[in-house]
Amino acid sequence: MNLSPRYKMSLSALSLVALPLLVAFAPLSQVVIAQESGSSLSLVAQADRQAEADRLLNLGTQQYNLSQFEAALQSYEQALTLYRAIKNRQSEGAALGGIGIAYYSLGKYEKAIEFKLQRLAIAREIKDRRGEGAALGNLGIAYYSLGKYDKAIEFQLQYLSIAKEIKDRRGEGNASNSHYEKSYAKKCVEANVFER
Repeated sequence: MNLSPRYKMSLSALSLVALPLLVAFAPLSQVVIAQESGSSLSLVAQADRQAEADRLLNLGTQQYNLSQFEAALQSYEQALTLYRAIKNRQSEGAALGGIGIAYYSLGKYEKAIEFKLQRLAIAREIKDRRGEGAALGNLGIAYYSLGKYDKAIEFQLQYLSIAKEIKDRRGEGNASNSHYEKSYAKKCVEANVFER
């Protein structure tokens, strides 16, 4: 079937109008995405996935702030799945960070560390120094909660170094005025580092 250029243009315009309606009334997982690279359909579907993932990430943060840690964990995990599907590494790291803090708040420190290490790896891969610092600081907190003071201090000192490098005054304050210094001082006293 040979269509005139005018008719082809009308079909293209119609598809751009119909797709948002299809997405609005069908679950995201049931939307058929065109396989052609660069097609307007796949770009719209990717934008919709990004928007849904962002909504879930924000919802998780709201739930976390309301101490609804289990619900936050579920929202962060759903966001993570979408971010991975669209290959958004920056946002994937943010979702991993959210999962880590949710597990920490649930008292599951080993799980928190597992996800924070993934967050740290992505931050380093994409050269996100602020994200790297945040991950290091959170790892320090988790190790401190496990009583692993040497590891806590190690991560906290790395966090402090990055905070100074990127001129993050708040981060510097968090890193240097935290209970890690007290832990470090306690360890030094226990090891007889100071003269009495």
